[in-house]
Amino acid sequence: MKANNFEGKWNAIALSFLIPGSGQLLVGSWQCIIWFALAALLSVVLRHVFPAQSILSIFCGALSFIMLGFFSAQNIKHFIETKQKRSMNPNIKEEMLCESIVDDKVDISLSIHVPLNRKRLWNIISNLEQFLIVDPLHKCVRIENGQKIILEHEVLGYRFLRFGKILYWDEGYGYAFSDISSRGSNKGFPHVFYINITSENEETSKLNIRVRGKWTDKWMPKFLRDLWLRNICREHSLLLLNYLSMQS
Repeated sequence: MKANNFEGKWNAIALSFLIPGSGQLLVGSWQCIIWFALAALLSVVLRHVFPAQSILSIFCGALSFIMLGFFSAQNIKHFIETKQKRSMNPNIKEEMLCESIVDDKVDISLSIHVPLNRKRLWNIISNLEQFLIVDPLHKCVRIENGQKIILEHEVLGYRFLRFGKILYWDEGYGYAFSDISSRGSNKGFPHVFYINITSENEETSKLNIRVRGKWTDKWMPKFLRDLWLRNICREHSLLLLNYLSMQS
């Protein structure tokens, strides 16, 4: 798997968490040797410290390998994202990644400088069925009757539909659309995307994306919610940078 393959990125991360070093091996990184060696060393140390089987030894062993898997997953994530950035157009720059999560209100903003004039950038982002799948969760987008949006999502291999509509359309400048769960407007993180372009000069524009919504899944601990949103936001930013690099 190539390191800039977005489809395989999370497979490598999951493998590294389950079997430290396996994700590194998948992308062809020599660092897999280090992680395999660490896993082997950890096994030897645990057997030396806990020679007899007990609840304590099982607990400590499991916790140790979970921690090792976590750090291995973080390592491969950093490795792949570094490779991704090196392949991008250096003239495309992320200006801001602002995350505001207060209580259940989510407000995320992102701006990207693009070496394209406003008209050329608009031609890219106004193709909704193509541009809206530049998202870590959106797998397919269909527009019906010029306003209704059907968004096929995928999370950890599970696919499902969400629905929305175009809330406003300012030709040549921007638009907004909703993303609502099929279970209802008060479930499954209802949110709205605001996307617009501002001209910087004749050759450069700025793409601004803002997502505002309400977190409704009370069962999820706040630290996991924040971690999930930040990772999705970071991945969305990388996908956009990569996509716009190919278009410019």
